[in-house]
Amino acid sequence: MKKNRRRLMSLLLAAVMILSLGSPAAKAEPAGESGLPQAPQIEGPLTVREMDPASLNVKKLGVFTSPADYVAQTPDMPFSYRDVVRVSIFLDEKSTADAGYSLENVQSNQEVMAYRQALEEGQHKMEDAIEAATGRELKVYWNLTLLVNAISADVRYGDIPKILTY
Repeated sequence: MKKNRRRLMSLLLAAVMILSLGSPAAKAEPAGESGLPQAPQIEGPLTVREMDPASLNVKKLGVFTSPADYVAQTPDMPFSYRDVVRVSIFLDEKSTADAGYSLENVQSNQEVMAYRQALEEGQHKMEDAIEAATGRELKVYWNLTLLVNAISADVRYGDIPKILTY
């Protein structure tokens, strides 16, 4: 009796699972009838052409030569002085990849790990300098060393010109 009940429940569960697969498919709309715009049809192979980025008439974000340049280019930003924003602070030393190290088996390569450790030490010195300049603790999320040499951190928007002096 118990075996028959288990078999019946297994059969019922399998039937419900199979029937549940058909429900979403039945409600799906045929392609093109959803009201969404259709993607353009491309005939022939795609071609890539060189383009001058200056022709886009868009300023490159985050590249400032001085704090005054930063203030001049960002007068209408939607942040107040006290708003906290996430920034990426790129350091001058080359990342592990840019320094020419192989990225294979990074964890077992002592030379690569020593280089990454040296980059992190430089990043910690930069963090200390930024904290001294802003008078606030820097909330660091990532110390990146493999493909870029950068610090990802939260700072007050008004402190960005102070950070640019480093």
